[in-house]
Amino acid sequence: MLRTDHFATFEQFRPSGILGTSRTVALDPASASIHRATLALPECRLVLQRSFAREYEGDLGSDTCGLVVPMSDDHCHSVNGQQVRGDGVVLLRGIVPCRVVEPYPNTYALVRLGTAMRTRGWADVEQGLGLFGATAQQMHYLQRVLWNIAKAASACPVADDFAQQAPDMQETLYAALDDILIRPDAIESRPRSYDRHLKFVSQLDAMIQEAPGVAMYSENLALALGTSVRTLQAAIVAVHGISLHRYIRIKRLWMVRRALAKAHPGTNIKAAAAAHGFWHMGEFSHTYRVEFGEPPSETLMRARGKA
Repeated sequence: MLRTDHFATFEQFRPSGILGTSRTVALDPASASIHRATLALPECRLVLQRSFAREYEGDLGSDTCGLVVPMSDDHCHSVNGQQVRGDGVVLLRGIVPCRVVEPYPNTYALVRLGTAMRTRGWADVEQGLGLFGATAQQMHYLQRVLWNIAKAASACPVADDFAQQAPDMQETLYAALDDILIRPDAIESRPRSYDRHLKFVSQLDAMIQEAPGVAMYSENLALALGTSVRTLQAAIVAVHGISLHRYIRIKRLWMVRRALAKAHPGTNIKAAAAAHGFWHMGEFSHTYRVEFGEPPSETLMRARGKA
């Protein structure tokens, strides 16, 4: 569940500890007001924080993998002399001695992952710190995903309800990070690999056909097919020319469309969307309209009219 904290003064401030510990010096103690939201997903932990002007030093990172995501275009801080703006993501593997300077208050997300995430094709940083640039579209989508996760969690007071949505939230977050951290050469199809990739795609389609209502998560799909997420991503790109995330999303959209087109008594758009992994209705409605040229309500109304 979502936990929120507010520290009105620097003296009250306590670091989250999500990505290590540090010694902090406020550059303007009188205006050090900090807001923080903390959330645990199945295999990662998130902190959204509005910080204050400060300098800090310490051993930062995690035993697995950690990320710092700027949440605004005017973000500005430096880590070990490298400038971090609003157009990139910081990736940390292992524990790294860091000196960080934030000349102004920033809003950012800290993410600690449960594994080192070495099977997705992310840019390889064996040990240490890497800064990875992104397009404005990629950054804005990732930021929107993080804000939507926090908003959905805050509007979900029942722990069991949140637990049902959390895996889908996490998968959406991983996919948004994939868009930035996967480098094309990591999932580039190798010569004579097409037949193998085609086989994986055919097996994936068969799995979806046999169990259309089962949630589709990249890690589970790869495990069921006896391969890695990186290889499955390469297969989808080689055969269909789109990302694994987009392929799964289109499959899910078509499954919702089929459910709405049947118009069984009691068919509900929100329930149909949630049953196929769509946890944010605004995002679902937008992608549905883009894909099919009409809102889901129109699909359902037309099906009921025919019935």
